[in-house]
Amino acid sequence: MKSGIVLELVSIHMLLLLVAMTTGVSTKKGVVHIGRDYLCGDFGNLNSGIVSWYDYLIDLTYFRSKEIEQNCATNIYDYSDKFVAMVWGLDTNLDKTIAGSTVFGYNEPNHETQSNITATLAAESWGNITQKFPGKTYGSPSASKCGGQNCLSDDVGWFDEFFQVCEQYNCHVDFLITHTYMCDADAVLSYLEFLSVRYSKNIWLKEFSCGQIKSKLLMKIFMQQILPKLEEAPFIIGYNWYKSRLVEEENGTDYVYPAASLLHANNNSLTELGQIYINYNGGALPVEVIPKPNAPAEALSLLINEKAANREDLTGADEIEALAILKVFLWNPTDWPDILYSIKQQYNNLQETVAAYYMTATKKDVKARIREVFEVLMCTHMNHILDKGDLRTEVQRVQSLEYNITGLEKKGRLKIPAC
Repeated sequence: MKSGIVLELVSIHMLLLLVAMTTGVSTKKGVVHIGRDYLCGDFGNLNSGIVSWYDYLIDLTYFRSKEIEQNCATNIYDYSDKFVAMVWGLDTNLDKTIAGSTVFGYNEPNHETQSNITATLAAESWGNITQKFPGKTYGSPSASKCGGQNCLSDDVGWFDEFFQVCEQYNCHVDFLITHTYMCDADAVLSYLEFLSVRYSKNIWLKEFSCGQIKSKLLMKIFMQQILPKLEEAPFIIGYNWYKSRLVEEENGTDYVYPAASLLHANNNSLTELGQIYINYNGGALPVEVIPKPNAPAEALSLLINEKAANREDLTGADEIEALAILKVFLWNPTDWPDILYSIKQQYNNLQETVAAYYMTATKKDVKARIREVFEVLMCTHMNHILDKGDLRTEVQRVQSLEYNITGLEKKGRLKIPAC
């Protein structure tokens, strides 16, 4: 990052801190609230704790129709001062008068199931937005991480092409927008800082929560970890939680579950998570203290020998945790990042307290637990491993791996122990 950009970012951050100290309210925090989810009076509980909100539309016409449909005594236009207009895609009607000083660009253009716009076409059409709504602050299209077959390109590739083509069209982009549903707060900040440095732009995180997590406890832990980091980061100028209401019957969305909801499904009172989010005004947040799972009778329920059963420090471990370690152990030793990532992918399937421990414990303690589980698996005779699913097959496969590093052992790897 160039020194001038660093100074500018720091200056902006200091200004935001000064405002926050004066008002006692976060100057970055917002929400996503969609008209179809809206209940009369929702903003009575949301408005005091946010500085922005949006619903993927360019104006409040649809939102107001939902109020009229419900015979609400409230008027959504009373909250238009914090509303951010969005040009969702190329077919958005720009013949509108918009509220506020900020405009968000195309929604996830690199996703075929979203606005589905090539980077070149987005750059070529960008002038339509800035000319139609002059004098605003413009947020980039929100290219975001994309996996599977429904992707035009990855996020970085899309942004690279967009800004390269924009040089020909002199696109006016004030800040960069993206979304993330990673559940690792440190990884989220590293990703956002990478984008900020690469494109010399401040970041507005327009959608975020802990994706594919059904546990309210895990969602709360993630929120407690991520909010202070977003507030402190000088390159983050805004963030919007996804979302205000996720209805249980709808099973949230394809990627986010009702555990992320800030409002209850059938009334406008805040959930426990919503109370944390709306009342947060900066500074540290206490994170749930999750003790190392231990105690009761059996340790690894997948084992039947006394040695395993007496390992109180492993209580709570089960087949899911064991297979998360074994299935990525393809060579001896195996890289830690592969194992840690595999564990994170199983948060929904692990016992809740075990998953919570993995989210909150230090990396040193997490590795210690994995070593303990792995040692039991490797040092238990095959006759004592339950023939359950892939477990026995995976244990036998890993036990047969030969140590393949000669000389000094490389750091950052888990190796089969000497039993």
